[in-house]
Amino acid sequence: MLKFKILLLSIVSGVTSAYGAITISIEQSGSDLHISTSGTYTVSPNQADVPLFGLVGQFLPTGFSNKNEIISLATGGSTGLYTGSITGTVPPLPDVSYNVTGVTGTTFGYVKDNNFNFGAIYGPVGFTPGTISSGFGVVQNATLADIGLTPSSSGSFSVGAQPVSWAVVPEPSTYVLACSSLALGFAFLRRKKR
Repeated sequence: MLKFKILLLSIVSGVTSAYGAITISIEQSGSDLHISTSGTYTVSPNQADVPLFGLVGQFLPTGFSNKNEIISLATGGSTGLYTGSITGTVPPLPDVSYNVTGVTGTTFGYVKDNNFNFGAIYGPVGFTPGTISSGFGVVQNATLADIGLTPSSSGSFSVGAQPVSWAVVPEPSTYVLACSSLALGFAFLRRKKR
């Protein structure tokens, strides 16, 4: 399970806040990707509520020549919407879209408009600074490579005053393997000293 942490928990690219930020994690779990969020919003909606569906990747909106990049954990219901200038590095998503299923917890999403220096952050209806983000969803039959990421991918960006950072981190089994190797090495050294 490779956790792609969109470290919305860290304060990103010099943006500070009393509330921190949000973290998105993507884990490789068998043949699927598990996506989850944690942390808090630093902004409130500045646009009317809109529906949002679970998607990862890029899509081509009507009347536009460049695709929009999106990661969202949502079920199609109403979501709060905050828009603003986008700066920094968003994940290098592929020219296709993958559906996110099994969405639970709170809605989260972001979109980068590739035609303009513009983006959007989605969240629960009426979210405010300090609202907790704790969503989860599954991209079935997909790998990190499928969505344009590697185990060392990372970056940070902001949409207006909302900071977002992200990184791919090892799955828990990788830590177990590393700890097992350390334990074996320690046992070997102790035995050698005797």
